[in-house]
Amino acid sequence: MAAVCAMLFGGISCSKDAQDDLGSPPLLAVAAVSVSAPEFSDDTRTVLNPTDLIKWYSSDKSYAGLYSPGKGIVKSTYTSTVSDDGFNAVFKFTSSKITSFSSDAARILYPCTAEANGASSFKFSIPAEQSLTSKAGSLSRSGSSACVPMISDAFSVTSSLQDQTSYPYGVEGVAEAGGSMHILSSLVACYIYDSEGTYAAEKVKAVELQSSSTAIGVPQAVELTADNELPVLEGTSQTVKAAFSYSSNYFALNGINSKEQSAPIYLSIIPSEFSGKIVVNTDKGAHIFQFDTPKTFNRAEVKNMYLNLSNAKVQHISIPTVDITNVNRAARDDGNSGCKVTLTIKTDANCTGLYAYVGGTQYSKVADVIKNGEKYVFGDADSEAFQSLGDGIYKYVKSVPSYPTKFYFAVLPIGGGDILGIGKYLSYTGGYSLKTDGNDVADIEEDISAFNN
Repeated sequence: MAAVCAMLFGGISCSKDAQDDLGSPPLLAVAAVSVSAPEFSDDTRTVLNPTDLIKWYSSDKSYAGLYSPGKGIVKSTYTSTVSDDGFNAVFKFTSSKITSFSSDAARILYPCTAEANGASSFKFSIPAEQSLTSKAGSLSRSGSSACVPMISDAFSVTSSLQDQTSYPYGVEGVAEAGGSMHILSSLVACYIYDSEGTYAAEKVKAVELQSSSTAIGVPQAVELTADNELPVLEGTSQTVKAAFSYSSNYFALNGINSKEQSAPIYLSIIPSEFSGKIVVNTDKGAHIFQFDTPKTFNRAEVKNMYLNLSNAKVQHISIPTVDITNVNRAARDDGNSGCKVTLTIKTDANCTGLYAYVGGTQYSKVADVIKNGEKYVFGDADSEAFQSLGDGIYKYVKSVPSYPTKFYFAVLPIGGGDILGIGKYLSYTGGYSLKTDGNDVADIEEDISAFNN
């Protein structure tokens, strides 16, 4: 694989407490460390981006950590700098809690989101849910690159402190040392394509890697050492999913008929050997690639996975859909105030059941509809809430009390393999009055149309 460009870590101090009312400047001890990391050695090479290799982003500036035994972890500051090309960075570390800095075992950690006093362990970041904030083939700090943990070799550094006689008052120290960064995760690059063009109308929303045996995400805390030993990560999640944060970045499959035309979607995982499956989620369904022969995912390496949706061995599951054809309100059968609301729901052949909700709260999340709605699996006996009318048409009946005086409705389909369908909610926030004349009104009819489209 191609060699990774050299990365530079550095530091100068910049901190000041305001002069107090008595005019005496408070003595502020600030230790600053400059660490230069040269080109990676052979066992740390990797390619995260076919064009940029490993690259620092401007928002990385405050996500490096300086660790020293007995002094904990100091987080880099926003005043750190990243070069225009992204291949060099100067990380600045300041602390008012130490009067000098001298260490034979300092190490740089990435990503680091919080400082810790006297820290003896550290949780590296490989989330089970990894956000992709840019299009396939590229990375950003809040996306996959933030999930690629790194640690430097241990290095010796001693700061040289100088009194500051002008504002800002205090003590400032600068020191330099050298080290190398090592990637701790394994990278999976999924190249998705469709040789037959059967799924050309679909767009990839997410890619999920599922292990059948070992944990591949969410590392537990590791003991940081004073030598160059690399931490061995152990996790708690057997699933890692990388999902695009914005629909505008979904990976369109139209015209992507070969692996050469595809662009990688990256996942960062804990290095290990396992069998399992890869699930490609699109805006219209799920495509499941099973691999029963264990594959090895080595540290600091990229494993390319070429995923042809037209492969005969791939399992395809279409996302089920539902439409509401009518909302009816009538007087309650029990004589109480409020009304009885009936949703008439049309489903497609992919549905195996649904969640339905009518109530006084408008929900905008799938989890909330599931928690507060009622579940019906097709084939269950009719009940007071659900009734099958045949041909994929169902009625859901719910009595709404006089308080609250407005109601909302939502429906979620359930599909094969328990894959949850597309959630549908109404954007109308005013709710609907609890009339008891049994007649529908225009506002509901308009929102039914919006709901179904």
